[in-house]
Amino acid sequence: MDKKNNTDIITKDDNKAESKDMPQSKTAAGIHITAKEPVASESLETKDTSVYKNTEDNLELRKMKIGARIKAKRERLKANTEGMTNWEKFKYYVYYYKWHVILGAIAIFCIIAIPMAIYKNSRPVSISYAVVNSPAPENINEKLFNEYAAYYNMTDGYQIRNSIYVTLSQEDYENEFGKEEGDSSYTQFPTLCWNNYFDIIITNETGLNYCSINGLIQPIEDRLYDDIYTAIKEKHPRAMVTSLNYDDDPVEYAIDISDTQFAKDLNVGYDKIYVCFPGGSEQNITNVRRFLNYVLELDIEI
Repeated sequence: MDKKNNTDIITKDDNKAESKDMPQSKTAAGIHITAKEPVASESLETKDTSVYKNTEDNLELRKMKIGARIKAKRERLKANTEGMTNWEKFKYYVYYYKWHVILGAIAIFCIIAIPMAIYKNSRPVSISYAVVNSPAPENINEKLFNEYAAYYNMTDGYQIRNSIYVTLSQEDYENEFGKEEGDSSYTQFPTLCWNNYFDIIITNETGLNYCSINGLIQPIEDRLYDDIYTAIKEKHPRAMVTSLNYDDDPVEYAIDISDTQFAKDLNVGYDKIYVCFPGGSEQNITNVRRFLNYVLELDIEI
């Protein structure tokens, strides 16, 4: 009898201890013993694997040799696009290789554009001109300058530089209209003139006055050699035009080409057309001599 009671007591105590250690959850039916820890552990393991799979694959690819890496990437793409339509595959490839395409396009552009820009800027200049105060710059007959270059066999390997959207007026400048920020006619254009960028400036009287007063152009006698200066005086005695300099002194700054066929065909939009000379380099002077010889038909050996 004592043994039976002892056995019952031990059994009951063991059951209580076991029940106390096991996790429990309440339901409408009462208390049930559950075991959720292994399930939660399995779920976490699955989540970790999905998050880090791509990272691990990429690390493995980096350790491979180039040939093996390319083959592995090809196999991965094949697996990822399995079952897709052709259009879906195309979109996938575009997305997958987008940075390859973008960087490749940038590289090709730089390889082509930079050497071309260097080549174009390094070519000799047959003529560099500016047209000032044209009311309709888009109507200017720029082909005339191509004909000039062809006359001196300066087409292949040469460049023509121009600026035709320039507006200059001393009155507007003094009235603040020309001092607005970003007005390149009164900021960038003078700098180009002072740095020998232009061989000639074609302008009306308003533009001529602004250029002479502000020192954008130089006197004729400083820009022409004696032979061409004398030839102009003899063949076109009334062509020399004076304008006031910054000291208000009248100086010969321009040549009137209004009656020439070149000026008539140029279509700048005004009748009185003057040529003046901003550049002072040897190349500027050579191009000026060629241009005047061509336009005024001076028949001088250049």
